Amino acid sequence: MAAHLKLSSDEVAPLRAHYQGISHDVLRIMWRHRILIALFVAVGLASAVAAIITLPPRYTSEAILQVNFNRDEPNTATKTQRIASMEAAAVVESTVRILRSRALASAVVARLDLASDPAFAAPSTRMRLIWSARKALSLPVIIPTAQDIAAERLSAALLVTIVPRSYVVSLAISAAQPERAAQLVNAVVLEYLRGQQLQQLADTQRNLERDVADMSVIYGAHHPRYTDAKEKLQELQARIAGLRRMDMSVDAAAAEAGEFVPAEAIMMPSGPSAPIIIALILALCLVACGVLIAVIELRHPAAYRFRFATAPMDDGAAVSTVVAHSAVSEPVATRRHA
Repeated sequence: MAAHLKLSSDEVAPLRAHYQGISHDVLRIMWRHRILIALFVAVGLASAVAAIITLPPRYTSEAILQVNFNRDEPNTATKTQRIASMEAAAVVESTVRILRSRALASAVVARLDLASDPAFAAPSTRMRLIWSARKALSLPVIIPTAQDIAAERLSAALLVTIVPRSYVVSLAISAAQPERAAQLVNAVVLEYLRGQQLQQLADTQRNLERDVADMSVIYGAHHPRYTDAKEKLQELQARIAGLRRMDMSVDAAAAEAGEFVPAEAIMMPSGPSAPIIIALILALCLVACGVLIAVIELRHPAAYRFRFATAPMDDGAAVSTVVAHSAVSEPVATRRHA
């Protein structure tokens, strides 16, 4: 069984005085090196201002997508039948997963030809160092293609957020130019809407193909109903081919979907954040200043320090107290205690 440590009031008072002495000693060291601290703070502020001026600005564009909970079941007639809607949370989560998927990012990269853009397709310095190190160690190196690198960077740059207490998904991308940021985020949403439309048209095509096959058996190849169904199928196939081949217009997609608010070019830069840069550089400068002061104090100890001393009490007992002494007055204090 472990013994409990009990401290009396006579023992607590010297500890409190000891820590107060340490605090006073630290403040005295800081005051003695106040010029050095002020110099580091001035250098940190100047470096932060220079970093804010030289760093290129970043612009962020945001697009809004409202999740559609109803799916249209394709039918051979002109009407569409709505099937039972899924759970709201599941639909929103599935939409977000599709927007963050690698397949969607690869489709956007292919649509905008980002594989030829050095800002997306060029491998980073860290990746090159890793490849060089593995080659030097005779380890297998798998170098990804420009398409894979661009898709990975686009996925990392895309910020998908579910707006609380709503069925709205916010998509944001930051880029060096405001027009480029708006183009990228709109391309992601348009590719998602294109995939949804292609899925619905593919379902309609399968139903029409089945109906055409049934009509050819029932009515024959020259019946008007079979001919009309055949023409509808050909028009649908041409629409699917055009949708896969051609780029969708932002305005047309917003008007057709009714649930898409396209992103616009915002001329106000969103980064770099001046307060964060100033705080980081000042913190680094203060840490460097603290290390330098510690080295100076270790090499050239200050004359003023606090230490424990034993002072007699009235009843003849001795209690440890904290007294201030210097290197010059230490022999005198020792003789007095002796």
